[in-house]
Amino acid sequence: MKQFYLFLLSLLFIFPNINAQEVFKATLSGRHEVLPVHSDASGNIQATLTGNTLVVTGDFNNLEGLFDVTIAGGAHLHFGYAGENGGIAVRLNAPLNLDGKSGQFLALANTFTIPDSVATALRERRIYANLHSTVYGGGELRGQLLPQADAYYYMNLLGSNEVPVAMTTAAGALAMEVRGDSLYVSGAFSGLEGDFDANIAGGAHLHTAMAGANGMVDIFLNAATSADLRSGTFAVADNAFLLSADQKLRLEQRAYYANLHSTKFPGGELRGQASTMAQTLFRAHLSGSNENPTVVSSASGSIQAELVGDSLIVSGRFDGLESAVATDIAGGLHLHTALAGSNGPVSIILDATFDSDMQGGTLEPGQNSFALTSEQRTALMTRGMYINIHTIGNTGGELRGQLLPEAQIVFHGNLLGIFEIPHVTTTAYGALKGELLGDQLIISGSYNNLSGNLNIDIAGGAHLHTAPIGATGDVSFLLTSDLDLDMRSGAFQASQNKFTLDATQVADLRARNIYANIHSLAEGAGELRAQLVQEADYYFTAPLSGASETPLPVDTEAKGMLIFEVTGNKIVSHGAFADLGSAVDSTIVGGAHLHGAMAGSSGGVVYPLDATFSADATAGTFVAADNVFDFTSGQLETLRDRGFYVNVHTANVGSGELRGQALAMANAYFTTTLSGLNETTPNSSPALGAMKLELNGDVLLASGSFNNLQSDFNSALAGGAHLHTAGPGGNGDVDILLSTNVAADLKAGVFPVDSNQFTLDSVQMMTLINEGYYANIHSVNIASGEIRGQVLEEINLFPDNVPAILSPTDGAMVSLGVDLSTLLNVTWADEATDNNEVVYIWQVATSSSFDTIAFQTNVGAATSLDLTFGALDTLLASLGVEANANATIYHRVVASDGANQTAGMPSQASFTRAVTSTSDLLTAGTTFLVYPTITNADVRIEASLNQGEQVGIRLYNAIGQPVQQYQFRLQGQKLVQVIDLSNQLEGMYFLQLLVDGQHVSTRRVIVKN
Repeated sequence: MKQFYLFLLSLLFIFPNINAQEVFKATLSGRHEVLPVHSDASGNIQATLTGNTLVVTGDFNNLEGLFDVTIAGGAHLHFGYAGENGGIAVRLNAPLNLDGKSGQFLALANTFTIPDSVATALRERRIYANLHSTVYGGGELRGQLLPQADAYYYMNLLGSNEVPVAMTTAAGALAMEVRGDSLYVSGAFSGLEGDFDANIAGGAHLHTAMAGANGMVDIFLNAATSADLRSGTFAVADNAFLLSADQKLRLEQRAYYANLHSTKFPGGELRGQASTMAQTLFRAHLSGSNENPTVVSSASGSIQAELVGDSLIVSGRFDGLESAVATDIAGGLHLHTALAGSNGPVSIILDATFDSDMQGGTLEPGQNSFALTSEQRTALMTRGMYINIHTIGNTGGELRGQLLPEAQIVFHGNLLGIFEIPHVTTTAYGALKGELLGDQLIISGSYNNLSGNLNIDIAGGAHLHTAPIGATGDVSFLLTSDLDLDMRSGAFQASQNKFTLDATQVADLRARNIYANIHSLAEGAGELRAQLVQEADYYFTAPLSGASETPLPVDTEAKGMLIFEVTGNKIVSHGAFADLGSAVDSTIVGGAHLHGAMAGSSGGVVYPLDATFSADATAGTFVAADNVFDFTSGQLETLRDRGFYVNVHTANVGSGELRGQALAMANAYFTTTLSGLNETTPNSSPALGAMKLELNGDVLLASGSFNNLQSDFNSALAGGAHLHTAGPGGNGDVDILLSTNVAADLKAGVFPVDSNQFTLDSVQMMTLINEGYYANIHSVNIASGEIRGQVLEEINLFPDNVPAILSPTDGAMVSLGVDLSTLLNVTWADEATDNNEVVYIWQVATSSSFDTIAFQTNVGAATSLDLTFGALDTLLASLGVEANANATIYHRVVASDGANQTAGMPSQASFTRAVTSTSDLLTAGTTFLVYPTITNADVRIEASLNQGEQVGIRLYNAIGQPVQQYQFRLQGQKLVQVIDLSNQLEGMYFLQLLVDGQHVSTRRVIVKN
């Protein structure tokens, strides 16, 4: 019965006595256009209907373009609900001011006799006023004519308002009147990408929650849908409701939103938050990824700001902060002034009502209404204002959102050097926002601190290109940049960067195939790149290279990249790769997967990735729509712990030719491979590992793992793992102590990212960027370091053009003479090519396969080394070659960047040992012992001899150069001495025993500092 009475009441307001005077009002705003227009223009119209006589009065001001009288006079009343366009019902007449951008509607010139059909449409809220300008031919100002009421509310229905956002080009609007205790709703929607789903409690509702949050259904709306279920209208006769006092308060507090559900987006495809008849409404999507530098946080929220004249009304909700709001920072919430990509000063202090744990809160409009200065208003209108929420864990801000005008889809892009192809390590940074309305794309944002001036000779220096992340494409649009005086920072103003897209370009944009590229004089191909991606809570990136493969890096020219968009528990991944050495092996569960393990370790497949391959399957693209995954809370935690990687398997490298660890968005990435071969004294340890390092602002984050140490991890040595300062050919001091979670057997470990975060000073920053750090893992037996890796920029390729041995020539015959001090010169060709510093390792083996390395030494950047015949004689003896016998050995040069190595072609040589140069002339009953054979301090020498009186010990380095000589006198037939080697450099040494000046025996010892 209550509903029946309410229905009768609504009819009285909808269809009043037609002989009475009826007043209708319209607030003229660009946001009421379909689609919304961002304009500073405003106006009002009143239409008075008496019988069939309609009198229209009002005014308008500050059009962006000239009032366009060429469009049927420039102003009209049209048929159509809020949210839809329709034909002209009445042409209006507007005398203009001198500026051509303002005018009035005078009653004398705007009195009309209208047919019943127009009068009925007016009463049904199906008439709107529209004013056309030379800038916005479809209309710059629009207002829905609504009966006089106590209060009006309006909401644009857009996918960008959904929580989480829905990528859809559907749109609509609702106009709402409150008269007494009654609410009247009218409007329309169109373009749904899924069918309107009436099975979800009718499909359309008013829910109770602020912007940025989801709430329960409170009022069921009634939609009349089209036959294809993709559009519909809300007739006021079907949508009149009696409100309680609490419900009226919710409207006033902006705590109602309309939600339209579809089969493609069951949670909601279109949403609109209640707002006043604002001149312009701004929306801020809150994300840690909007921070500068970026923050990984699962917190989220949304803020809307209504501009009415010079007044700003802010409301919304945020949740899930990972630490409490830092209220000691001027309350913790502020509006700052700066474009996306830059940080700016506090402009307005906001007042939030916090949850009990201080990790969520609500901004109520009554507490957040502000009178703006002209400067603040200008900043707001030009996308130059953002909200920042400061927390105890992230004092610079954990959540940030740029206040942008309403749009169907908003895209975000972090400008970073790592996205460039080839990659660039730079301290430059920035960010972009892209607003899509229909076929119009608007770009705004900024960049800072380029290494060189913006290269304006390259078509202005900044462009939008078409290609997925991990690939390059042609220029689609030229970006216009306002440059700072230093020519290394600049801004993209929305007014200068508006583009009309064709259908293919819109599809590319939605598929994340549009990127911005900024060229500098230092990096002509591009120093900063940003892929335009969907708004998300945060993003992870996986740079793909062979150098990241585990257990052994793969030497390949292939590379690529993926981005992971993380929203709640949903992951959307997309990217590309190219230049594989062989075809993807799709028989291995499709050939590309997301695996679970830290850098340096291997793990099982978690999700197969769906790739579209080139004809020869040596390149591929991961399309966003095909790679959407629901993660558990544990998997999300693993992702944030850097515990996932992408692997691409090929015919020639079944275990994986390309791998990329999923890393948080950062300014720059660095990588290293940990192995014994990278030590300055190379060793054959079976241990291997890898590390990834992320530079985010001045904070360095390290993660990774290692396995199979020969001896126990030496945690007693300042924690056992460090970053040292030196290039690949030398040793340096410890600069940063790494935190390691060591396995129970002390042979493996993990570097957790949450306990390996370091704030760098300027010197450390330059050391990192100049690749002057190496990671070193110390074990008990090799205290100076069992495995090591130079920290190099990601993506790291292997050294190329590795030289071959020049002398001795391949197949040479060398006979060792009696003079053991004679030198043999080993030389190789020109230096290898690489982007990094290269050092050389000379290796000797007994077979051309080099399965077992008999000897190896790091000679630094030198392209030759000299060995004495004595050192060669000792080497041959250690290989079991008898005196006067002949042996063939193989030797080669390995080029190393300190993390990855490329071996040159092996060379062969035959050596004959001389009888008089025998390395061991000890007679029966005599001994020569040296221990320990690996030391960082003393070695003990014990000899038992039956001849001679004068005993000497001569110390040689690895290439046979004498280092030191000691003289002793026998006490009987025993020699017991301790020799201090602590002041010797790391490396391999030989201790020769001399009796009465004659060499009788040699022993090898390794010094590890």
